[in-house]
Amino acid sequence: MITDSYRNTQNVRRFFKIQIGPEFKFNRPFMAWLKKNSGLTFGDAVVAYRTFF
Repeated sequence: MITDSYRNTQNVRRFFKIQIGPEFKFNRPFMAWLKKNSGLTFGDAVVAYRTFF
C-alpha cells in the first residue's frame, strides 16, 4: 500500500526492479504520481509506470 509517509527505500526499488525489470529508475513524474496516489497499491504503481512512464 502506498501511504502518505511513503519513501523510496531500497526494498521498494528492489520490488520495482523485479516487477518492471532492470531498466526501472525512479523519475520525478513517477515519484510525483506515487505521492499523489496514496491509498493505492504498489501493483497499481507498476501498472501506472508501464503505462505512463
